[in-house]
Amino acid sequence: MTASTRTRLAPGSYYGRSFSRIAAPSFDFARLTATVAEREVPRHTHEAPHFVLVLEGLYTTQARGADALCPPGTLIYNPGGVTHRDRFATQRGRFLAISPAPGMWAMLERAPAVPIVVSHPLARFVRAAAAVAGLTHASGVEECEALGLELAAGISNPAAHSRHPPAWLARAREFMDDASESPTVAQIAQAAGVHPVALARAFRRWFHSTPGEYLRRAKIVRLRSAIERGLPLADAALACGFSDQSQMTRAFTRAFTLSPGRYRRLAEGFQNDKTETAAGCHDDA
Repeated sequence: MTASTRTRLAPGSYYGRSFSRIAAPSFDFARLTATVAEREVPRHTHEAPHFVLVLEGLYTTQARGADALCPPGTLIYNPGGVTHRDRFATQRGRFLAISPAPGMWAMLERAPAVPIVVSHPLARFVRAAAAVAGLTHASGVEECEALGLELAAGISNPAAHSRHPPAWLARAREFMDDASESPTVAQIAQAAGVHPVALARAFRRWFHSTPGEYLRRAKIVRLRSAIERGLPLADAALACGFSDQSQMTRAFTRAFTLSPGRYRRLAEGFQNDKTETAAGCHDDA
């Protein structure tokens, strides 16, 4: 996009050139390189709400809570209709633009009506997801969707909280625990009868995790149980929702710092020790 006389930017439009992108169901994630020099960026209005995560360079923003120059890692939320002259103060600038789909705009109405620098722990996770997934790999779609929902939940979180978890949260967790395959956040929310943003918000408040993190833990727990029961590793991988045994091995090793085969041998040795001990106690009697 060039700096022209146009000052009203349509949803998903920015003063930058996209070099990688993921279109998740509720959010569009695009990594962009700034294409307009600092002095040439005009005052402009964004029609839609969005997040901007600074990836490279120093950024100048009028958002509330900003420093004079915002370094990489700064996450900014801009509500729809904001008019500003935010820009990079360095020659090279890259940023991640997170654009909610129109269906998500209403969920952001409870967010501040002015641009703010978001003090939110997910900022670093969004940056990590962008780097790891490269915003090109298909497997990054679900992760980016979950991150977008978490950001929307964090920014629109109401001031008042109930002291007790909602009843539908138990239904959501039961649905996730019983799922043979990994459901999407949208499917979990549908089973619970709530909006995906409400689901993400409740999981963060009550379980201190995202739905995606909980799903990954539940899958690993099911896998560990299947291995302990003696199910062949290839069958255990498919039964627990992994695409193949190699993916299962990587996930299990990350979680427990040992391979499924090694864990099985240790579990079998433990069971044998218990059996021998029990038999010895019986003989002594």
